[in-house]
Amino acid sequence: MRRRKMRKLFMYISARNLCFDRLKRKRAEKNYMVHYLQEMEENAALFYKEVMRQETFRLLHEVIYRLPVQTRQVILLCMEGKNNAEAGEILGISVNSVKTLKELGYTTLRENLSRENLILLTLLLRES
Repeated sequence: MRRRKMRKLFMYISARNLCFDRLKRKRAEKNYMVHYLQEMEENAALFYKEVMRQETFRLLHEVIYRLPVQTRQVILLCMEGKNNAEAGEILGISVNSVKTLKELGYTTLRENLSRENLILLTLLLRES
């Protein structure tokens, strides 16, 4: 009789432990899936942001390369972080010429880029 109780107790404990193991496995799978899906969403968001950034810069450079040569050079130097005096020195022109060319270049860029692209470009340049 005692053996029979021991067998029942053993089977009960074994069944209980199997259930606990199964529940742990299910919880771990769920946690893994949640983590995996979050990671996929983050990667997709980063991918779309990078595509948007590259496309905006492509459009910007496309318009810049349609500018007259000297205006283009001034704009590109300013995009590299050069100030008016540095740009003038590199190009061998006066600071006032740099200011004038820069103003003409920015006006042309504003006219040729759509409002949406200007907004995107502004946001992207703030992040850099």
